[in-house]
Amino acid sequence: MTHVNVRQRHSAHDGRAGAGSRRDAFYGVAALYALAVIVYAVLGHRASVPLITPDEFTYGHLARTLADGDGLTWRGQPVSLYSALYVYAIAPAWVLASPTTAYDIAKLAGALLVCLTVVPTWMIARPALGPRLALIPAALAVAGTWMTSTGSILTENLAYPLATAALAAMVMAVSQPGRRWGWLALVLSALAAWARLQCVALVPLLALAILERAAAEGPHSRKRLAADRTLLLIALTISVVGAVLVLADPEILGSYAGVGRFRPSTGTLLGAVGRQSLALVVMAGVLPIVVVLAAAAQRSGWRDARLAPLLAVSAASTLVLVAQSGWAVAGFEPWHVQRYVQYALPVLFVTAAVAAHAGFVSRRRLVASSLVIAAGLLLAPPVRQVLEERATYALSLRADDVLGIGTPLALALTAVIAGTLAAALWSRRPALLILAAISGAILLVQDDAGWRWQIRASQAWRAGYPADRSWLDDSGRGEVARLLGSGTSSRWPITEFFNRRVTQVYAAGGVAPPGVRGAVCDWGVAPTGALTLTGCGTPAHRFLVDDYFGRVTFYGQHVDVDDPVVGRVVSIAGAPRVRSIVNVPCGRPDPQIEYGGRGTIGPAATRCLPSISVNTWLDRPGVVVLRFQGGDAAHVAAVGQRQYAIAPLQSTTVRIAVPAGASGFRLDLDWSAQSPALTATQLVQGSEVTSLL
Repeated sequence: MTHVNVRQRHSAHDGRAGAGSRRDAFYGVAALYALAVIVYAVLGHRASVPLITPDEFTYGHLARTLADGDGLTWRGQPVSLYSALYVYAIAPAWVLASPTTAYDIAKLAGALLVCLTVVPTWMIARPALGPRLALIPAALAVAGTWMTSTGSILTENLAYPLATAALAAMVMAVSQPGRRWGWLALVLSALAAWARLQCVALVPLLALAILERAAAEGPHSRKRLAADRTLLLIALTISVVGAVLVLADPEILGSYAGVGRFRPSTGTLLGAVGRQSLALVVMAGVLPIVVVLAAAAQRSGWRDARLAPLLAVSAASTLVLVAQSGWAVAGFEPWHVQRYVQYALPVLFVTAAVAAHAGFVSRRRLVASSLVIAAGLLLAPPVRQVLEERATYALSLRADDVLGIGTPLALALTAVIAGTLAAALWSRRPALLILAAISGAILLVQDDAGWRWQIRASQAWRAGYPADRSWLDDSGRGEVARLLGSGTSSRWPITEFFNRRVTQVYAAGGVAPPGVRGAVCDWGVAPTGALTLTGCGTPAHRFLVDDYFGRVTFYGQHVDVDDPVVGRVVSIAGAPRVRSIVNVPCGRPDPQIEYGGRGTIGPAATRCLPSISVNTWLDRPGVVVLRFQGGDAAHVAAVGQRQYAIAPLQSTTVRIAVPAGASGFRLDLDWSAQSPALTATQLVQGSEVTSLL
């Protein structure tokens, strides 16, 4: 009886200890998740306007049209975005709030979603590392520059955790063949692909991981393949049939049809694949890839029950994602898009952590692997697009600050220092902590520069924009028609993103200029000055004129808003009639952002042309009066053979008579700069003076 009671007490104690351990593990993961969400919610909130075009503007706009009951459309035109799960996920924000508030809610939702990546990462690390140490790779999975997506409206915010969950299920599938993990991986891959079409690559990735693991089994490979025969057959069939269909008809990809139409040369494709491989190394913080490479070079790692499944999925994800993104980047030349390969990172972090903790990496192999990686990084090209190469940009920037060296040397030096330092400190017991400390330090440097640039670039686009981002919706009642002339404003995507009221867009000839999406109709001016609007239904009586150079003045207009950056909104009672169209020499101000190199962000400036054109539709003759403020030197303006001297450092007035009816003239300038500056353009008709700007 006593013996039984002792056993019962031990069983009860073990149960309580197990429950306590599980509870502690849950608290640890929950704390890591909460901390990550708080950090990225705060950082993401500081990005005040969308920055990545056309991606953010597309997903935000479609979320709004869904919320408004218009489906996936752009001013009446359907948008063939088949991977719309993320759009559905954030659409409720636009149901609940104004576009301005919805934007902030959507970014918070992005942080809540993407930080869920810690859960599947921790789950596949726990069996080999234990619940506490498994938090290290889980933390690394949400610690790099790819997390700048939380300051943006991007599909990665949902695709990344779903893809990580799919890869985690693949790890379990190859470690426990014949179970349901493989089917779960297939379902999660489908969900990830619904969030971001790129994730269709997870299906062939699953097949490749199973084949790799079977090959490592040697004489037992047939038995292992037999356990997942049906799953493997389905994954291979989907992959092959899908590839054939895309090559035969790229339009089945919808808005991504262009990727299916790419036909890069072999040299271009290999170069792009190489760049994407290097991007993965740099994004990972270099050292984890060094450790994985060192472990993968040993047969013992591929036979170890803990490490082999991780190596199989890591190798498969690296090969497939690098090849797939290389294909896309080859067509997008000269861009490098690092976030295309981010989905391989969580499993790579777990693989590196297990390899380090289990003693699969010696100091000698660590040094050799770091030298191989460094040699490859010497082939890295300079930064061309900070938005898409933030990890590389950050290391290049800091190395240039300290040593004055370029991108290839900066990356190679990082690999040598990281590998040498790790080797010097390496021993089995603290190896994982050394890996975490060095990798974490590199990622921290990257994050600092990456987030600083994103926030500063966003603020540069926000500067000069009205304090109320929904300024147009709040400027008055009624729908608004946008009139486009010689060039679209660079701020237009921001205006459209935060304002619902622009329901019609008109362009000369009905041809949409770059950056304008949805239905575009034709507009013109009759000899009487009557505004002719063709298509787009019943014309609105409120007009937005935000053309880069053009300024339109109507008879009987009421100016609702007049802003030098975002344009003018006017209301017109009755049939609209144009008085004048003036194309000024200098356009609306744009931020001066260097997207390559050091990513310099300067104050807003304008692009200028060496002429002014004025067209009028007048009931009676008048005089167009143009005033210039002279610069440091004398200049000349001319209409035909008649010249006007623009005196330096003083105001000069040019008067040009215009007849009744439709007429126009062009004033040619011998400069194309902001100085001398056009300070006023007026129409004088007797005692009546009308501003034409």
